[in-house]
Amino acid sequence: PQIARDVTPKLSRDVTINDPNTYNYSTSNTIYDSLGTPQLVTTYYQLVSGGTGSTTATSGETWNVYYSATGTTGSGGITSGSLGQLVFSSTGQLVSGGPFNVNPPLNWQDGAQSSTLNVSYSGSTNYNAPNAVVSATTNGYGVGQLTGLSIDPGGNIYARYSNGQSQVLGQIALTRFANNNGLQNLGNNYWASSYSSGLPLSGAPGSTNLGVLQSGAVEQSNVNLSQDLVNLIVAQQAYQANAQTIKTQNTVVQTLLSL
Repeated sequence: PQIARDVTPKLSRDVTINDPNTYNYSTSNTIYDSLGTPQLVTTYYQLVSGGTGSTTATSGETWNVYYSATGTTGSGGITSGSLGQLVFSSTGQLVSGGPFNVNPPLNWQDGAQSSTLNVSYSGSTNYNAPNAVVSATTNGYGVGQLTGLSIDPGGNIYARYSNGQSQVLGQIALTRFANNNGLQNLGNNYWASSYSSGLPLSGAPGSTNLGVLQSGAVEQSNVNLSQDLVNLIVAQQAYQANAQTIKTQNTVVQTLLSL
């Protein structure tokens, strides 16, 4: 986060998270424990040196950083403490401070594995501007449900989850033969290798002499619909002509029998 700009030092007391008069700025972020439960972590920033009492900083500033985490086994479900100090130069650049580790690890009420919280302030600045969080990232995520599958051209099968994450479940392999016409037809669209086809050669899609996959595509029929429709009409006419011939022959036979 970017640190700025209530520049009144608050040296007279320790930070009390329920008393905004004891710190200059605070910001909250959602983190996730090992069970995927969202937990709220708030950081507090207390200016301890370098402030001028105005909105113009002429020298470097030092800030104490504190934290509180909800959902823990601490008193009232909250664990709090000190992270360390951030020191900025007179040009607003971070000179020292962080990454900070919360020690001892946080213990959660829901029975999740204890978490060692690590907070980095890389890229933070202390300019003459309103307090603002420019960017914040976490490496955890909540519980997700499977929402779909996708396959890339390389055959990798990805599972997509409702928490925005994706994970590779496996990879589809392709197999070719030296002589595809030599495969043995087993029926029901099953084929087996034979002496004529040669041994199966398997590999990942896109590798040597193997094609790629196209997910969601439907293979086009190899039937010429126009030509086969004409052939069907011709066959139907031939059938009708043969049926008429049989009918005529049957009439002649009946006439002969009645003589």
